[in-house]
Amino acid sequence: MLLTLADGQGLAITIISVSPIRVRVSAQPAFANRHLNPYNARIYEHMEDYGVSVYEYRVPPLWGSGPDIFHVHWPEAPFNHRWITARIATESLLASIRWMKSRGTKVVWTIHNLSAHERKYPGCEERFWQRFIPQLDGVIALSESSLMAACSLRPELSNVPRFVVAHPHYRGEYADSASRSEARRRLGIDASSKVLTFFGQIRDYKNVPSLVETVNKMPNVQLLVAGRSRDARLSAELVRLVQSNPSVRLYLRHIPSDEAQWYLRAADLVVLPYRQILNSGSAILALSFDRAVWLPSGPLPQELEGDVPGGWIQHGVLRPEALYAALSAVTRLPETTDGRHLNRFSPRRVAEETAGVYHRLLDIG
Repeated sequence: MLLTLADGQGLAITIISVSPIRVRVSAQPAFANRHLNPYNARIYEHMEDYGVSVYEYRVPPLWGSGPDIFHVHWPEAPFNHRWITARIATESLLASIRWMKSRGTKVVWTIHNLSAHERKYPGCEERFWQRFIPQLDGVIALSESSLMAACSLRPELSNVPRFVVAHPHYRGEYADSASRSEARRRLGIDASSKVLTFFGQIRDYKNVPSLVETVNKMPNVQLLVAGRSRDARLSAELVRLVQSNPSVRLYLRHIPSDEAQWYLRAADLVVLPYRQILNSGSAILALSFDRAVWLPSGPLPQELEGDVPGGWIQHGVLRPEALYAALSAVTRLPETTDGRHLNRFSPRRVAEETAGVYHRLLDIG
């Protein structure tokens, strides 16, 4: 099997993957987070086809051999929690990396974020990055624009092999049998309404209060805000903002995977008004449900527009006129599709390209 992919440095790499080769990959996480975010499982469940065996990371024993590849996702996540939790988790991770590298393991980081979302302990976090990045043998970015942003913030990544591999889509992962009219009937929304949806965990950087304030100035438009908020202050602000506008509905709770279709399929447009955006699994999720996505203008939506042409990506400045224009533009899009417009994000293709990265770093070809 021949595999060609870009390595983030303007080079095309052709790799011969022979299925009997068994590459052993320890991933943090691999499958354990599927109930919260199926991203990892969507990739790794196809790896056996490319000669790669993936297992869940665990603290290694003091004896034995390490994996061929240690693939790290979200190493910054502990810094969103208590300081002692963050310190224990990150020191354990760094110790494990040192042990594995002493046994020849290659360490790969997928760049989902450039820092912890909550920014609770910036000094401690910065010291972690200074120790973590020199241990890397390769990095994977989910887009060219996110790779450029990462290298701009961390110039030392210029010395590390860099690859761009897309985020897999979620088609087939969640229940998805409802039509737009059925979803609206389930939520008690008029079939003729113009409906915007924000879907996903609600955090400060996602700028949801500004979206509510914008929709409060838009007659004849409904907004669904569906997702859990762990920030009591932010939840209270949202409740205050919607008190005088029954057109905005808040569902401030974890949305089970079998209910996601109601909020996404009911929408004409999914709006993600983030103040900072490097990647967006929520955008890929919306596209997986055949819903157009609005994002603030910037490198990521422009790149997504190239990957998913035809009006599925709308972007601009968060103002009523911009959202009205986007709603008008997406009326020509089909309510359901066969998913061909998401071929760039096929989980099998993403798995193949990720396996190609492993083979490249191990010099297997």
